[in-house]
Amino acid sequence: MDYKKISSYIFKPSNLDLATEPKFQKAYELWNSIWSETFNELVGLEKFYSDDFLRSHEVSVLFYDEEPISVFLYNQLNMKSKAFQNLSYFKNYPEQVFEQIKTYENIMVMGYLTVSKNWRKSITNISFSDVHVGLAVKRFLNSNHQALISFTRNNRKINDVVYRFGAKGLLKEHTAHNVSVDYILIDKFSAKNHPDDDLQTIVDFLWENYKPLTKENLNNIEYIEERRIAA
Repeated sequence: MDYKKISSYIFKPSNLDLATEPKFQKAYELWNSIWSETFNELVGLEKFYSDDFLRSHEVSVLFYDEEPISVFLYNQLNMKSKAFQNLSYFKNYPEQVFEQIKTYENIMVMGYLTVSKNWRKSITNISFSDVHVGLAVKRFLNSNHQALISFTRNNRKINDVVYRFGAKGLLKEHTAHNVSVDYILIDKFSAKNHPDDDLQTIVDFLWENYKPLTKENLNNIEYIEERRIAA
């Protein structure tokens, strides 16, 4: 597979002009299909809603031609604000972890890592989980955020993925949603490249060539915007 044929996009779900665009729809459908199945399997959830997808500040998505490969949701929080500290997201965080996170001001959250079943490593020989975490780290490093946080689903070995990029384990082998998770944090000093140079080359290429997904971008294939996104 020629990784240079992969397209990387970041879009804001709050941009209502995108809501009916095919790439938006395909990104949502992939995310929804994987996570509705996951939460049904883990906690018996029968109806999985779109709130977390639509409320995320940014959605990062990879496409091969018109087929979505993977999706990752990003959020930006100000932890000096009581309103942000009271987000329902943190109900899954033990107090000892939450207290460590509160020592930072601006943080980025990555969550809901989603890889299409057609693009798993067993089929492609490329770990798109690693690729997309690498892109999240790039997004973080090109921002004014002080920390990047998440909690990982360990039975899928996502903890191993984030540690390859320099994550620190704030609390390991905890239980959330009936599965073992690690609470992790990456800062500007701990972040590092992937140990596999070939995989890091893919990450670098996709970051350097990503396009913000906008109406203008979709309607003009020659549209190019500055690579760095202001936080």
